[in-house]
Amino acid sequence: MDELSDEENDLLAELQFEEDVEKVVAVVKTLRPWMLHCYCLDIDRMDDLSPLFAVLGSPQCDRGTGTLIYWISDPNQFAGKDSVTESESQQFELYRRAESNLLSNSYARQKIKFDPVNEMWYGNAYWQAVRRNPHIPKKLKPKIEVKDLLPEWSLFRTFETEPGEKCRKSECMDDRVKRGIFCRKHHFEMIFKQQPPHMENDSDELR
Repeated sequence: MDELSDEENDLLAELQFEEDVEKVVAVVKTLRPWMLHCYCLDIDRMDDLSPLFAVLGSPQCDRGTGTLIYWISDPNQFAGKDSVTESESQQFELYRRAESNLLSNSYARQKIKFDPVNEMWYGNAYWQAVRRNPHIPKKLKPKIEVKDLLPEWSLFRTFETEPGEKCRKSECMDDRVKRGIFCRKHHFEMIFKQQPPHMENDSDELR
């Protein structure tokens, strides 16, 4: 794989801490393919996604980098939706543009190999949800092995809970979880699109 010079590494580091988004966008437009990819791998700016739009629009953007941006945009969250809240609108548009570019094969360069399952921070539960998501085009899904759900449920059932916070499922009257998100059972169902598996000797397997 290509290597970066010390000067290029320094420049990428500066970009991650630069607060002037317009300046970042201007510099991004001048980067060569591998620098663009490395910039996206280490990106820490999620409050303004303009630099990622600039990467997608660069003629130096490789398909591998476009794939990286697609998964950064979290298609599992947006696939199948026609509209989102205002706070999600920029990420939603990034997702739509990244997906469109990949489906239309608009990248002149296709030299960077990128394996999202092994190179991104998402865990197995996320990729199992991707595998089951009917709204993500099959041709864009990476190879995802089918895993036994029992080990996954063993993780969900140990989430710390806090009395007083209701599950987001209105019909769920008993379960509680921190921050008022889904209870363990309904969180599992949201991710895996099915109920948790039965676990022997677990009197509280759905809580």
